[in-house]
Amino acid sequence: MSDIINSTSSDSLNAAATIRVPQVVRFWYFLCWNILSLSTTLFNLYFLLFDRTLRRAFHNHIFIVLLFICLIDETFTVPCFIRNDATATPLQAPYDFYLFWAFLEYFLYSLQIGLFSWATVERHILIFYDRWLSTNKKRFLFHYFPIIFIISYSLTYHIIVYFGIPCDATFDAFLNGGLYAPCAFTRTPLGTWDLIVHQLIPTLTILISSVALILRVQWQKTRAHQIVDWRKQRKMLIQLVSTSIIYLLFNAPWVGIILAYQFGLPGNVAVYGMVYAKFLWYDITFLFPFVTCSSLPELRNKAKQKLLFWKQHRQVHVMQTTVTRRQAPQIAEQANISPVDS
Repeated sequence: MSDIINSTSSDSLNAAATIRVPQVVRFWYFLCWNILSLSTTLFNLYFLLFDRTLRRAFHNHIFIVLLFICLIDETFTVPCFIRNDATATPLQAPYDFYLFWAFLEYFLYSLQIGLFSWATVERHILIFYDRWLSTNKKRFLFHYFPIIFIISYSLTYHIIVYFGIPCDATFDAFLNGGLYAPCAFTRTPLGTWDLIVHQLIPTLTILISSVALILRVQWQKTRAHQIVDWRKQRKMLIQLVSTSIIYLLFNAPWVGIILAYQFGLPGNVAVYGMVYAKFLWYDITFLFPFVTCSSLPELRNKAKQKLLFWKQHRQVHVMQTTVTRRQAPQIAEQANISPVDS
C-alpha cells in the first residue's frame, strides 16, 4: 500500500470518497464469488488437513496457510463490504473497528503476496535441492522458518504502522469502497519501504522465480533426461505456475499504479487507478481456491467424485420420486375399495 491517499490534499481526499466501483456491481460480484470461493476453500482445507499424505507434503504447506488467509478474507472483510453495498449505508461502528478492518485487509493482502513469493523460491528447493530438507534441522531452516518469519514480520510491521503510530485520517473513502492509508505512509521513508519491500520485490520475485523454474525444468529435461521423478515434480510446477498467473494478473495493476504515482502521475488520476486496482486484487482471494483445487490431481479427483456422487444421488432421488408418483393413483384406488365391493 502506498502513501497516495494521505499525500493528496484534503479536497482530493474528500473527493476520493465518491470514487468507487458502482455499489450494485461490487455487491453482486462479491456476493456470488464469495459464496463459490468460500465453499471451495472449505473443501480444499478439509481434504488438505485430514488427508495425511496431502497434509505432510511440503509443497502443500504454504498453500494451506494461503487458504486460511482466503478464509479470513471471505468470512470477515468481504462480507463487511457486501453488507455496506447491500444497504447503501456505511457500517456504523467505533473508530477502532474501522481501524482493525483496514489493518486486516491490507495485512492479509501483504501477507498473501509475501508468502507466495517465497513459495516460488521454495519450489526450486523442493524440485532441485530436496536434499536440503533431508534432516529436521534443514527442514526447519529452509521450510518452516521462512513461513514463520514472513507471518511474524508482516504482523508486527502492520500492527506498528496501524496501531502504534497515532493517526487521525478519515475512513470515509474506505467505507465507500475507496482507500485508506495510515498516516505513517504520508510522504515518509516508511511508505517507500512498504512499496518496495511489500509489493514491488514480491511481485518481481513471483515473476522471475516462476519463469526461471519453467526454463530450468525444460533445460533439465533436455539435458540427457536427467530429472528425477518428473511426474511428481510436474504437479508442483503446474501448481506454482497456475497460481503465479492469478497473482501477477490481479496484483500487477495495483503495483503499477503506485509506481506511476511515484514517478509523477497526478494524485487525482492515481486515486481512480488505485480504487479499481484494489477491486481487482480481491480476485486473488476468490480464484486462489479454484486454482489450488484444479492444480492438485488429488483434490481434483476428490471434487469429481463428490460431484459424481451428488449427480447419481440426485438421479436416484428423481427416479424414486417418479416411481412413487406413478404408483400413487393405484395405491389410492386400492385404498378406496370397500369390503362390500370386494
